[in-house]
Amino acid sequence: MMKSDDIEADQDTASTGRQILAQMLVYIGVSCVGGGLAAGVAIGLEKGVDLTLVLVAGGFTLAGIAAAAGGIKIGDFDPPSLKSKAGRSQLFMLGSIGVGLVSAMYLIITGAIDRIIDGTFTPSPGEALVGVLMLATGLVAGLFWQREMDEHELEAVKTGAYWGLSAYFYGYPAWWLTAAAGLVPGVDDGALFFAVVAVFLAVWFVKRAG
Repeated sequence: MMKSDDIEADQDTASTGRQILAQMLVYIGVSCVGGGLAAGVAIGLEKGVDLTLVLVAGGFTLAGIAAAAGGIKIGDFDPPSLKSKAGRSQLFMLGSIGVGLVSAMYLIITGAIDRIIDGTFTPSPGEALVGVLMLATGLVAGLFWQREMDEHELEAVKTGAYWGLSAYFYGYPAWWLTAAAGLVPGVDDGALFFAVVAVFLAVWFVKRAG
């Protein structure tokens, strides 16, 4: 027979896993809905409304709704709202995803995403100013978000920041050395930036849900 401490530990592990899965489903679901809309706009502008548009956009949107609904059903966390710190944190995260999706749709509609991929994108002065303004707004919003964090949330952010910085601190020299030796392509600043962000988000997400 299992000891009571072992049973409680197993229950805590299962609860943590369920929380991680639930929040992952919610965020993936919201992203899929936005991705479906973005794909619909992109395909519609290029080819017009056809079966491919309906299948791709509709499929992503329905999958996103199903994923988010499933996450909300199995999760045990405060929904996005202004009534609690956890709710405001959820609201901030969903808002950030929304801003990212709107930005992505703009890049798709204007064709800038293709120029970014092939390395020929040069923003206009207006686009550069809007981008800097969005970053400044994000910084200010992040300061307010920090004030709303509880100890668990703050610890998750600190841990994510530590590992994100570690990924850059060790990853950049390793990439530079191997590139200088001709073993790998040269350092790509954009790829390194997104890799660091991915490490931060992954660690933050697991710690936050645990």
